[in-house]
Amino acid sequence: MFVLILGVCLAGIAATAQEPCFNKMTPLVRKAACAASASARALPPRGGEAITAFVRADPAVAADVFSANGCSVLDSSGDIFIVSVPVGRLAALSAEAAVSRIEASSPCSLTMDTTSTVINATPVYAGRSLPQAFTGRGVVVGVMDIGFDLTHPTFLDTAMSACRVGAFWDMLDPDTIGSGLPVGRDYVGAAEVAVKRHSTDGLLQTHGTHTLGIAAGSGYDSPFRGMAFESDICAVSNAVTDDSVFIDPEDIYKYTSATDALGFKYIFDYAESRGKPCVISFSEGSIAAYGSEDSLYSAYLGRLTGPGRIIVASAGNESVRDNYVPKPAGKPAAGSFLFSFDSTARLMVQSDGPFSLSLLSYGVNVTDTFTIVSSPAAADAPSEFTVPLQGGSHSCKVTVTRRQSAFAPADSLFDIVLSCDVPITSLDPLAVVVEGARSAVSLGCISPAMFANALAGEEWADAEMSHNVLAPGCFPGVITVGATIHRTAVTNYLGQYLENSQPGRNDGVLAYYSSVGPTFDGRTKPDVVAPGTNVVSSYSSYYEEYNPDAPDTRGDVGRFSYNGRTYSWNCNTGTSMSTPVVAGTIALWLQARPDLTPEEALDALAHTCRHPESGLEYPNNRYGHGEIDAYRGLLYLLGIDGILGVSHAQPQHLRAAVTRGGQLVIGFSEAPSSPVTVRVYSLSGRVEVTEELRPDGQSSASIDVSALPSGVYVVQTDSREHGFTGSTLVRR
Repeated sequence: MFVLILGVCLAGIAATAQEPCFNKMTPLVRKAACAASASARALPPRGGEAITAFVRADPAVAADVFSANGCSVLDSSGDIFIVSVPVGRLAALSAEAAVSRIEASSPCSLTMDTTSTVINATPVYAGRSLPQAFTGRGVVVGVMDIGFDLTHPTFLDTAMSACRVGAFWDMLDPDTIGSGLPVGRDYVGAAEVAVKRHSTDGLLQTHGTHTLGIAAGSGYDSPFRGMAFESDICAVSNAVTDDSVFIDPEDIYKYTSATDALGFKYIFDYAESRGKPCVISFSEGSIAAYGSEDSLYSAYLGRLTGPGRIIVASAGNESVRDNYVPKPAGKPAAGSFLFSFDSTARLMVQSDGPFSLSLLSYGVNVTDTFTIVSSPAAADAPSEFTVPLQGGSHSCKVTVTRRQSAFAPADSLFDIVLSCDVPITSLDPLAVVVEGARSAVSLGCISPAMFANALAGEEWADAEMSHNVLAPGCFPGVITVGATIHRTAVTNYLGQYLENSQPGRNDGVLAYYSSVGPTFDGRTKPDVVAPGTNVVSSYSSYYEEYNPDAPDTRGDVGRFSYNGRTYSWNCNTGTSMSTPVVAGTIALWLQARPDLTPEEALDALAHTCRHPESGLEYPNNRYGHGEIDAYRGLLYLLGIDGILGVSHAQPQHLRAAVTRGGQLVIGFSEAPSSPVTVRVYSLSGRVEVTEELRPDGQSSASIDVSALPSGVYVVQTDSREHGFTGSTLVRR
């Protein structure tokens, strides 16, 4: 049995002129510092290698500290700085008394037709061919993602003459000459964006084309229109784990969570320069690592958002595996078995007191493979050792890193990485067990590895599926979105019926893959859910051209030609799709309330969301406040949801709009056989016009409202006949 007492560095960094303070660093920063130290011993340093990181420092002396260490400040908010740090200076910077923390985490991974009807958004923009009340006009919708086709006609203006993408920062663009940005370059204005055509990764990726279409696409002569289809657009193509092929190895540390934070700021700055409110959709995420790696990221985004500045992020698609073992204080031990088709696995442990962790091999006999015993020592360098398995026929390298929690200083955090010489599934079953009766301990397993309960007999079956909301969705200042399922199948452009349902209910309940809370510090997440299964939106023509046999192109439900290129509408599934639904909805709300804050948006969700499952308390860690209702939320924010006589839902068989001449036109999809009473309310709740319509088989009827002042009005229609009762908003 191997026993490791944490606090003793078995294999760390050799002593240097300046000892690093590892307790100030997150794992990625430590890794960069270790690599720099090893490189300095073996080779001359490479001058251009730097890491983009958050640094918390005393603002009074920060400028001098950064200058002395060759750092470039990219942005700052109070005592939080985003800094480009030469990796060779990380040790020295961490030793500065004015610096209390250095954070960066690895890049994220990736996580519209009937959607608008499902979430009650249709009355918000009340028909394509008539004037609409709320369409996102005057609001900037920002999307940070990968794989953008900027030429897709769904991103053109209503005149089909210019792209609505007003600015585009491509972080992977190799042409950096003249760029003032830390990575890549940007393109500002329709002319420059038109020249760019697609993101650098646009031949291999298409995710951003799809999510941007859901949030803001016009639909271009199709039913697949996005939520805020007349909004302005600002997009950022960032780097994710799948984009490593585009990044020079010397630049790998330039693409971190801090770089993504600069992407959010870029979008907000663009909107501010146009004097417009902004909502950002972010359909990516990374393992939250108990929040310890991202305390400054979370605080920075909290400071970045505010009135007219809202970030919406996906919860993740992590609810497909058991990933979490809780051991409350008073319980002697808890554990589960490790399962992975890969040879590596990453575990995370958080504890508020002493504990031990054992890896037990269930072969012919149960043996202690190794045991980690915690100690009160401070955080230290990574410790590495090799453990023989199965009588020495196999081996596993174990790397253990201890650090202090950024959120709960009394807690201890441990990263444990197992690297075996064969896939873990090829070994005898390995149980991971935490013990310590007086301590509350939690054990997490990072995807793609997972826990498997009772893999050998009935022992160790404590794993559950929870605490898997990704960062930044787990942050308090971000509106986090899970996914529901409504559509169970589509028919593709070849006439093939493609079913994608889930066992049990499919009527708007939570999708099986949607991540659930709580967060590791006990907050309820997600905040809201929206349709995310089988959502149809735009796809990149460049991706389809260069990957004609890619399996996902089978999900194309339609293809069409425009300006000599072939474009498509494609069906995708995930919280990546539900997130822009919510972001686009909030854009409609921002059109009505440009100073809307994230807290006010959450308040609207709390009062107006649909509750998919009865018998649950809301908010909860599955649905948050429930499924978003665009129209009810808008009525609530305008202060008219409580007007007696005004419905919270749309009429099914009619629509209303006001012409430029001041005529309120009521159009009927089916001619009513009974009279329809029309009342026009001002936002104060006063009835301005009342009239009874007897269409007598006509497809439309008009009411003169030219005497009303300009503004937004509620049109309430009532009839004894089903489908003609409801309300909608119009703009006079």
